[in-house]
Amino acid sequence: MHKPIQGRDLGSGTYALLLECRQAGALRAGGLGRLHLDPGFYLYIGSAFGPGGLRSRLGRHAARVKKKHWHIDYLRPRTVLAGAWFSTSTTQLEHVWAARVAELSGAKVPFPGFGASDCRCASHLFVLQGAEDPYSSLSRALGRAGAGGEDFLAPGKLRALARGRGSAIRR
Repeated sequence: MHKPIQGRDLGSGTYALLLECRQAGALRAGGLGRLHLDPGFYLYIGSAFGPGGLRSRLGRHAARVKKKHWHIDYLRPRTVLAGAWFSTSTTQLEHVWAARVAELSGAKVPFPGFGASDCRCASHLFVLQGAEDPYSSLSRALGRAGAGGEDFLAPGKLRALARGRGSAIRR
């Protein structure tokens, strides 16, 4: 069971976006070129240690219209945001989380280098093959990697961040 997130500054940290693609199609993702997207659940792992921290970054990813800057910005319009895990640890956990998710049964790298152009990880995007309900297995995997499985934002909370309603997030 996830604890409700209540009003506080989320600060900096690491996050994982659970995305659902409902229709196959192609997209262009910056230097990665043209990619084919299959229906299913995807997990994107990132960090937010710059200005605005997690609140700003998660709000940006929840928004539909934005200037494309990162690989994930090209993928987001083709997916539905199903939720996000986060950690406010001052330790950058994104590479540890990527390694943990890569170990999950059914987790595959759909596009090598996606979201990982600044590190040695194979990818920061994973497709979760055969996952009808990925929440439990992802919560366990991220919890073992320092996420503290209770730090989860449902889609409505993420949409509130995108609309600039930071007070909708409570701890």
